[in-house]
Amino acid sequence: MNIKYNKIEKSIEIKDALYNHYLILKSVMILNLISSVLQLLDVDKVQIGFKEILLSIVAIISLVALYVFFFKRTTLNKIPIENII
Repeated sequence: MNIKYNKIEKSIEIKDALYNHYLILKSVMILNLISSVLQLLDVDKVQIGFKEILLSIVAIISLVALYVFFFKRTTLNKIPIENII
């Protein structure tokens, strides 16, 4: 990780591979969600068993993780000083 302070723009520049890691995690969570939903759509409503409960849990965990990755976490490389509390 490389951290530099840019005096001209008054920002902190962070160079790391965090964006790539989050991109991979987001894509895996989206694939998990799509897979779970497609498999749950194919199930009869009367026949709810262990597999359906497990797929529902995976879908919920994927939704929560996607919410955190899209709305709560940041992968900015340049962070303005005003945004740092």
